[in-house]
Amino acid sequence: MSILDDHPLRHLDPEMLATKGPEIIDTVMRELGLQDNAVYRAIRAGATPAAALGLDKKHTEALYEKGYDLLQVGDTVRARAVLTTLMTLDPSEERGAYALAASYQMEGRFETAAQLYTNYITMDATNPEGYLRLGECLMAVGELDNAEGCFDLAREEARRGHGSPGSAAVADQRLAEVRALKNMPAKG
Repeated sequence: MSILDDHPLRHLDPEMLATKGPEIIDTVMRELGLQDNAVYRAIRAGATPAAALGLDKKHTEALYEKGYDLLQVGDTVRARAVLTTLMTLDPSEERGAYALAASYQMEGRFETAAQLYTNYITMDATNPEGYLRLGECLMAVGELDNAEGCFDLAREEARRGHGSPGSAAVADQRLAEVRALKNMPAKG
């Protein structure tokens, strides 16, 4: 079993959520007397919470920058608070998703980080950095075959010109590390 198999929402039926979710939310909002709330109506029409609240890119950028700065000095708890706020306001903010995952990885909370990197990869499947970090989390918990697959994907995307200039070299290095670990004799 992989750490990626234990997602907290895995038992939810996506089809049921897609068909019944809006109806349930509408009922709750009506019962609370909030069905005419402008923010709710904007979100219901497809706006992000940030847009519904009148926030623009400069506001979400400021949140990202603050979260990133906190990560840079190792303050993962405060960074996570800022980045969680950002992701609540704009769930499609790719850099925020990546940084939020990094906050957990920095603390050694690899299972949570892996789930969040997987979310990030769904937003940007061509960026090798997401695969590299996911592979590192998998390697840290001993899922060497899965980690190797992530590093292979990272190298492939880097060679296609995606990611930062050093991504291919990092992928090659991580592949060598994971393959060395796979070839080590078992402790007995």
